[in-house]
Amino acid sequence: MKAMYQKVVNTVAVVGSVALASTAYANAGALDMSSATTQLGLGLAAVGALGAAKMAPSALAWVWSLLSRVAQR
Repeated sequence: MKAMYQKVVNTVAVVGSVALASTAYANAGALDMSSATTQLGLGLAAVGALGAAKMAPSALAWVWSLLSRVAQR
């Protein structure tokens, strides 16, 4: 009995939250995604810059070793 009650309560909570969310945005009109797209682009650029900054020292060391080997010949 207790498990059945808990299942009903969970179902009502999920369905109720979905219904509230859908009715809250029903009259809001079209969603403006331009700011979200801008933020996503800036986030991806930041991740790319961090990745490049982590690779730069090893890349410079590799280029320096190539140049020093060429210069020794």
